[in-house]
Amino acid sequence: MKAKLTLGIAILIIGLSLHSFAQMTAYANIYCEVVAPIGIEKSADLTFNEIVSSKNTSTVILGVNNSLITSGVEIAQTGKGTLATFAVTGGNQTTFDVTLPKETFTINNGGASNMLVSNFTSTSSPTNALIASASIIKIGATLNVPENQAAGNFSAQDPFLVTLNYN
Repeated sequence: MKAKLTLGIAILIIGLSLHSFAQMTAYANIYCEVVAPIGIEKSADLTFNEIVSSKNTSTVILGVNNSLITSGVEIAQTGKGTLATFAVTGGNQTTFDVTLPKETFTINNGGASNMLVSNFTSTSSPTNALIASASIIKIGATLNVPENQAAGNFSAQDPFLVTLNYN
């Protein structure tokens, strides 16, 4: 009987000790990195340069590689126009995306004469990265020139909006 009691107590102790090993605990730390908010500042406006009025409807495309492609119109000077340029700041090595306007903008000479600007493009890519917490993006567009366009200095009543977001 004593052997049975000893055996029973041993089994009970082994059972309790096995149960205590079934529960384990692990720990994890908590980390967070705070980065500077993304910032954007205009360095240059979008300028198509001087063009010569034509008897035909024309287009001037100012590409992000600073190319100037014309159809039905001539450029008065040898300049290539100016891309809109923006300095971007924020967290080092972070990536961001760029949202360009999808609408068409009207520019006018203060009178009844208008031209349209559309098809905005940029040097941005899905992997825009802030190197040393900075980057530059450039933006071009297409200028649509009506036939027999009146002379004058044309500008938009409202500037176009460029939006940045961290990825």
